[in-house]
This record gives sequence, structure tokens and C-alpha cells, in this order.
Amino acid sequence: MPHPNPDSEDALERATMQLFADLDWQTIFAMHEWDHGTSTLGRSNRSEVVLVPRLQAVLQRLNPDLPAAALELAISELTRDRATVSLVQANQQLYRLLRDGVAVTVTSAEGDAEKLEQVRVLDWDHPDSNDYLLVAQFWMTGEIYTRCADLIGFVNGLPQAKTIFLYVHRIIPFRVECSACAGHASSNETASRRGGVGRRPPPMFLFWCGAAKP
Repeated sequence: MPHPNPDSEDALERATMQLFADLDWQTIFAMHEWDHGTSTLGRSNRSEVVLVPRLQAVLQRLNPDLPAAALELAISELTRDRATVSLVQANQQLYRLLRDGVAVTVTSAEGDAEKLEQVRVLDWDHPDSNDYLLVAQFWMTGEIYTRCADLIGFVNGLPQAKTIFLYVHRIIPFRVECSACAGHASSNETASRRGGVGRRPPPMFLFWCGAAKP
């Protein structure tokens, strides 16, 4: 395989993957995840962003005394749609689940009683017991768009970090809404009333909001 240009996104991506591999993360290049009809990562479709097979395997290892039904309930809680709450609320909910575990109610083997169980999601005491995976070129489909993240870091099958490498000299074939520009414009509007700078976004954001060409 030819070596990429050292200044290219490909080279940066490979170097980052090597850094994670040196930290004992498993790394996978997933550009061809669906080439043979089924996902090599165990996903049912591109809208799934949680790697359920990995999550299930870790839950079984961390909770050996809990029944399968309890683990399934925990997976459902971790992966349920949180579109009806704000991003902050969703973040808080998932943070508590990762920190404290998932509380589930299971029926006894005899079927005559219910018991509250706590399903551990991460092993905070023994970090090496967790499953670490870095995936390159991870495609995701939302309600409108299909997009590819350069790198996604999964811990126990749950996406924990996303990286997208971009070069300012490259022309991106679609425009994105630049919230940074909106915030900057609002703050500068106040500044302009005080005799300060105008409402033009800072140079580092101009390309993204379409105010300047690369």
C-alpha cells in the first residue's frame, strides 16, 4: 500500500489510529463495513451508532450474576431515542447511566416477585476490563443525511469520542450552519453599539459560514 502524503488527512488519520493502538485500543478501518451486505461491526443498519454486540458482551462480563433479561433492559435504556429532551438533558441522563449503572426491574425465576438490579456499564475500578475500539470512516444515517466521521472512539460499544479531520484549503461540497458565527455576530452587535468592532465573523469561521472562499 502506498504511503499517503504526510500532510494529508489520510496520514493524520493513520497516525492517530497508531497512537490509539499503542494505548491498546483495537482499531478498525470501516470504509468497507457494508460491502458484503452485513455490517462487520455487528450493526443492523447505519442509523445504529451503538455497537450492541460489543455492549452486550461487556455487560455479560461485568454483571455475571444478572439474568439476560436485566441486560436487555439495560441495553434498551442506553440506546433509546432521546430526541424529545434537550441535548443537555440527554447528556446528563447518559452520564448518570455510565457513572452509576442502569437500574432495571427484573422478575424472579419463580415469577412471583420483582427485584431492582443495577447493571454496571463501565468498570471504573479496573479500566483494563473495558472494551476499547477506534473505528475509522464510520458512516451514520440520521433522519435527513448520511455522514461519515473520520474516527469514532467506542468504549464498551458506546460512542464516546468523535473526530473529523478537515483542511481549510479544501472545498467542502456542502455548507453547514455555523453556530459559532451566529454567536460571534450577536456578541459583536453589542460591541458595535459600544463603538467596537462590526458584526463580521472572525476569520477562522468565515469559510464555514460561506462568508469567504477557501
